[in-house]
Amino acid sequence: MSNVQGEALLHVNSVGILPVSFDQAAEAARESKIPFDLKLEQALRENLSLEIMPAKEFLGGTSFDPNGGDRLQSMAGQQEVLRIAAKRGLDGVLSVNVHDFSSRIGSKVGAVQAAGLHFSVSLKRVPDGAELWQADYRFKDEALTDNLLRIKDRVSRKGAAGWRSAEELVTKGFQAASSDLSSKRAEQFLR
Repeated sequence: MSNVQGEALLHVNSVGILPVSFDQAAEAARESKIPFDLKLEQALRENLSLEIMPAKEFLGGTSFDPNGGDRLQSMAGQQEVLRIAAKRGLDGVLSVNVHDFSSRIGSKVGAVQAAGLHFSVSLKRVPDGAELWQADYRFKDEALTDNLLRIKDRVSRKGAAGWRSAEELVTKGFQAASSDLSSKRAEQFLR
C-alpha cells in the first residue's frame, strides 16, 4: 500500500535517512546482526537518483544518537530532525519503522518457521514535515511447493531455491521500497 503527494516529489533532490526504528513486536530485529541502516542506504543509492545522507552524517554532531532512539519518534524530536535537515540543506527526511520481524528457524533446505518482515516507510518534506510518500510492506518467505507459479523467481538466481534468511528479506524489502519510491517520483516527471 502506498500513498503519494504527487508533484511535491519532484522538488526532493536530497534526503536524510533516519536510523531504522523498531516496534516492540520487532525487538528481535534490533537484536539481530542485520545491518538495517546500511542495507537501507545501499538500496536507496542503487535505486534513487538523489543525494543520500545517512544517519551518522545527517545526525552526527547533534544531540541525537545517530543509532536511533525513542527521541526521534516524538513530535518534538521530529521537529528537531526537520530543523537539522534544513540546516544541512536537505529537501526530505526518510524514515523506516519495522513493525514485525521473524528469523527463519531451520536451514535453507528445510525450515520450521519462515522468515518474515513488515515495515513502513515515510518521506517527509523539509521544512514543514508534510508527508510526501508513505508505503507499507510485508514479506514472508514461502515454500516453493506453496506457490509453484513463482518458481522462476526463486530458481533463476544462483542458490535461490530454498528458504530465504531474514537478512535476504530485509534486502529484498528495502530494494522494493526504494524502487517504488523511484517509480513514483519518475511518474511525476512524465505528467
